[in-house]
Amino acid sequence: MGKRSVCILFCILLLLACHDGGTNRQPQGIIEYEVIYLTNKSSMPTNLLPRRIVLKFRGNKNITTIEGFMGMFALSNITDLRKGRNIT
Repeated sequence: MGKRSVCILFCILLLLACHDGGTNRQPQGIIEYEVIYLTNKSSMPTNLLPRRIVLKFRGNKNITTIEGFMGMFALSNITDLRKGRNIT
């Protein structure tokens, strides 16, 4: 699960880093992703794993939140793209 989350976050940041450079508008919005797990034959219950990822962005800053364990656990990554800083 850790590698998958890192890949998803990397793809999101890569998409947000691409711009045409000709416009000065400050985009903002919210993107929600639904996470669907394949059926596994192991004994790990998937109902404890995160079901959605929420990305909120405005200008050069964004926050990505992943909630799991029936809402009792949350992981947030705050990014300032202009300064190149990440906080988890």
